[in-house]
Amino acid sequence: IIGDSMEDKKGFTLVELLAVIVVIGILALVVVPSVTGYVTNTRTETYKAHEKAMMEAAKSYTVECIQNGIYCGIPKSGDQTEVYLKDLIAGEYITKFQDHSNKSKECDPNRSYVIISNTGGKPGDSYKYESCLYCTTYSTNNPNCDLRTSQGSQDDED
Repeated sequence: IIGDSMEDKKGFTLVELLAVIVVIGILALVVVPSVTGYVTNTRTETYKAHEKAMMEAAKSYTVECIQNGIYCGIPKSGDQTEVYLKDLIAGEYITKFQDHSNKSKECDPNRSYVIISNTGGKPGDSYKYESCLYCTTYSTNNPNCDLRTSQGSQDDED
């Protein structure tokens, strides 16, 4: 047994094991940030899709109001108004959005809204839509939404 050669021994040396651990550590340093960034980008794209869906629902709302001759707060030329997500949900123009950062919650239908602006152009092309979506860790990156939110919070304090 004392005279056994290295060829007869099975297993890895400590240096070989440490080399493998170092390589795995380097791979983890490269892969983990990439995967984390991918997950974050996917979540952001999901919220952007929600914003787009809100604008499409507001367009349907606007068209239905105009076609039925109903006054739904649709703005006159040069004016703007907001249609809240809760109203679009109640009118069945859209369904509730799950908050992807907190799966037990939904994006806030009382704070989320679409700004409808009447640009005064020709009929059918005279409306501009901007979504303002508010969820647990996401809010629309649009200065018009921030202004409305700060105005709304001031109104609540009066």
